[in-house]
Amino acid sequence: AGLLTVAGMAAIKALTTLQESATSEGVRLGAARTTLEMGCKLRETVEWTDRLAALEGRLDALLGGADRLEDC
Repeated sequence: AGLLTVAGMAAIKALTTLQESATSEGVRLGAARTTLEMGCKLRETVEWTDRLAALEGRLDALLGGADRLEDC
C-alpha cells in the first residue's frame, strides 16, 4: 500500500506539472480532467467507506457484537 501511495503522489505531481506547463491545450485539458476524475473517485470512496463503517457499527450494536459474519 505504501508503494501505491508514493506512486499516486508522483502521478498527481506529474498531472499538476502538465496542467500548469504543457504547451498543448489538449494535454492541459486532459491533465485537468484526469485530476478532477481522480478527486471525485477518491471522495466517493471515502464516503462509501464512512457509510459502510456506520452500517457495521449499527449492525454490531443490534447484534451485540456476537454472531456477526466474519470478513471473507
